[in-house]
Order: sequence, then C-alpha cells, then structure tokens
Amino acid sequence: MITTNRWPTTRRMGIPCAICQKIDSCLVAPDGGAFLCWRNGGKVQHNKARQPIRFTTPPRRPPTIFKSLEQAIAAAEWGIRGRCVATWGYCDPEGGEPYAFVCRFETDKGKQYRPISRHGDGWRIGDPPQWLPYRVDEIPLWGDQPLWIVEGEKCTDACWKEGLPAITSAHGAASPHKTDWQVCQNKNVMIVPDADAPGAGYARAVARLISTIYPPPRLIKIVNLPGMAIGEDVADFFGRGAA
Repeated sequence: MITTNRWPTTRRMGIPCAICQKIDSCLVAPDGGAFLCWRNGGKVQHNKARQPIRFTTPPRRPPTIFKSLEQAIAAAEWGIRGRCVATWGYCDPEGGEPYAFVCRFETDKGKQYRPISRHGDGWRIGDPPQWLPYRVDEIPLWGDQPLWIVEGEKCTDACWKEGLPAITSAHGAASPHKTDWQVCQNKNVMIVPDADAPGAGYARAVARLISTIYPPPRLIKIVNLPGMAIGEDVADFFGRGAA
C-alpha cells in the first residue's frame, strides 16, 4: 500500500503534476515516480515518463523589517484584516527597553494575537530569539517578595495594580516552554491558574519548568482562587473587589 500522507504538493515543489499539468495541490512522490492527481479521482498514478525530478526546497522569504513599531502593527492589521486594540511590551531587564510586543487584534473571526519583535534597528512580525517573562524588568525592584505567575498580560497587569509583583509568558497557556524562567531562581513562586482545564494545565507546566532551573525556587505553590466560575481568571477575581 502506498502511503501519500508525507508527499509534498506540486505547488511546494514548483513542478507540474504529470497527470493534469497543474501546479497546485496535487501530490508527488519523493522520487518523482508517482503523482496523486485530485483532478483524476484522487488516485495514485505512476509517472510513465519517469523523468528525473530535482526537488529543491523553495528559499524562505526573508522577514520584512519595518522602520517603526507602528508600521509593523499596520502591516499585521492588513495581513489578518483586523484592528489592533491592545499592546503589551516585553522589556529587557538590563536596559529596560522593549524587545518585543504582543498585540491583540479584533477581527471578524474574533480576537487574534501577533508578536512583533525588534530586529536590529527595526521591527518584524514574529517572535524574538528568546522570550523573557512579561514585566520581568520590574521584578528586582521588589526584593524578596513572593513572585506571582499568572496566565496572560491582562492578568499580570491586574496583579501589579494590587501590589503583587507578577509575570507571565507569551503565546498563552500552550507555550510556557518558549519562555526563559530564570528569574524564578531562589524565589517563593505562587502560580495562579485560570479556572478552566487549559489554565490548570498551564500551571502544572510552569511548575515543572521552573522546578528544573538552577538554583531552583525556594517554594513552588499553585494557588486556586476561591469563588471562581469556570473560565474566569485573576483579573475577574480582582475586578469584583475580591482580595
């Protein structure tokens, strides 16, 4: 039985299908000896001509570098057909300057997020080489106080308004591994999950990640806030006057 699920498309390879002569979504075997042509019933047919095909990976388009953050945001708005409604700056703890922003866009399909990072003297749409936690540059000012980890920039800001030094990672509940958590060394760390399954999973993942740094945190504790309805977060908790 021929397995085609790993065959590339003719569009990706930049060659025509030997059956329909189109360059689009038909599949081609790695050796060029067979094609799966959607215009011919989606059946695998051997390439009778058996002409050698040189497969080359198309060069990746270099990222566009914008002169200003505003230009990068405008390009992202155009790309996803949305409007930027909020930005959160991630700052370098050494210089205090933002090295990346997480931008929230409102679109016809709902909210979407895009990272925009510094690239030399300009900005590009995409991740920086390494994410540090949001508001990590402010943590040294708070000495030996417990460090709070929450999910999302909005919740982090809500904690700071209540006098709690807090951080979070970029890219939501599924990606805490993309952030460098070294700031948690020798800290008493309190992790506050959102009141849902992804939030609980995020808290457990963060706890595992920070337990592996050296020196490790002095304390790692997951704190489930009382009276939280399903789907609520720490911003909702503080928003109704809880403390």
